[in-house]
Amino acid sequence: METTVTRNGQITLTKEIRDELNIKVGTKLIINRIGSLILIKKKDKNFWDTYKGDALVKGYNPKKYRKDYRKRFKNLEIL
Repeated sequence: METTVTRNGQITLTKEIRDELNIKVGTKLIINRIGSLILIKKKDKNFWDTYKGDALVKGYNPKKYRKDYRKRFKNLEIL
């Protein structure tokens, strides 16, 4: 997806993404920057409590979640 920043510093998310993530007017988003990489995620404090996917290692404990993003992104060659 490509978007353009407006003169007010705003960006537009496609309807497809908004629909998939149930993002509506007033939905809070978290924005993080790692180097030149900008990460945007929907703010949902209960996400990990209800997550049923298989992307996490069995026994994953969100309270032990590592905060060292830079090292992980370097390993993934994103930075």
